[in-house]
Amino acid sequence: VAREAGFVHRAYLGMRLSLTLHGIADLAGRLARLDPTGISDWRERMERWSVQRRLGVVDQESAERSQDFLDRFDANYRTRRLRFLISRLNELYTLGADADTRAWLDRAKTAAYRCLEESLARVRSSFYSEPLRQQALRFIRAAAWDLEADAFVAGLGAQLALEEMDDRIDTAVVAIIDDGLGAGIGRAAIDEVLVAFIGYRFFDVATFPASQWRDLTELEGIKVNRISPEDAATIRQGGAEATLKGVLFNKFGAFFSRSARENDYLWGRLHAAERLVDIVYASARQRSKDTTSVKKRLFHAILEAEQPHLGASAELIAQLREEIDAIA
Repeated sequence: VAREAGFVHRAYLGMRLSLTLHGIADLAGRLARLDPTGISDWRERMERWSVQRRLGVVDQESAERSQDFLDRFDANYRTRRLRFLISRLNELYTLGADADTRAWLDRAKTAAYRCLEESLARVRSSFYSEPLRQQALRFIRAAAWDLEADAFVAGLGAQLALEEMDDRIDTAVVAIIDDGLGAGIGRAAIDEVLVAFIGYRFFDVATFPASQWRDLTELEGIKVNRISPEDAATIRQGGAEATLKGVLFNKFGAFFSRSARENDYLWGRLHAAERLVDIVYASARQRSKDTTSVKKRLFHAILEAEQPHLGASAELIAQLREEIDAIA
């Protein structure tokens, strides 16, 4: 990864190192049950300790030591990786997955969430032993804090046991792949899981510095469903030009009469209702279902509810009933 990413990798490694050192200092404070007002001092101690232990990214040797340190102490990286894998599994549900594939995805997500819970457990103070709590207190309060830092970091590494956890995660992912192959799942879906898991480090190199240390979920794509006359053509083709009065007179057409305003209000309800049906069915992965009958019932219900209140739209409502009934 370092060779492929070039100089960007050093910036990435430096951010991960700094965040992990700060995380160790924060954890020490929580384990020692001390007021967090001293957090900046604890973080400074860890940074000075890292310099003494020649961690950093100033040269290849220090960068390699830093990577070894992160392999033993950066639990957040494991959490990001597992969340990324789960997000890819979620995407596979939306790609027309059949019943067997959905069942496999359910099992895969269950396994991935078990791994994620194991990673997240390391954030909680209750995960760690009482002797480590005492060691954290000595690290924070001792005058010779650098020696105490060595002991605390060594004890923390032993209890984190991230390399052993990595082995269990790898085993779980291999089991997911084997399960998919045994169930006859399409190769494309299985490859997606492999790429998400094995190739995650390339994604993390590109996105982690830009995230400013926020959770991975903030980098998720935002899906937008538009509600527009241009996308609602079940009753009448032509979008806004064919249905709305407000498009006239430089978009002020509906201001000049009550009937024009009622027209646009009623069409707004009908267009919104149509798009909401489309969105709900798409979200439920029911794209192949016929939504026409559902929309027709909904259109008639809207007209029934609005007719007593739209005194200037009797002719429009009658015309819309005819158009709705004519929908095949």
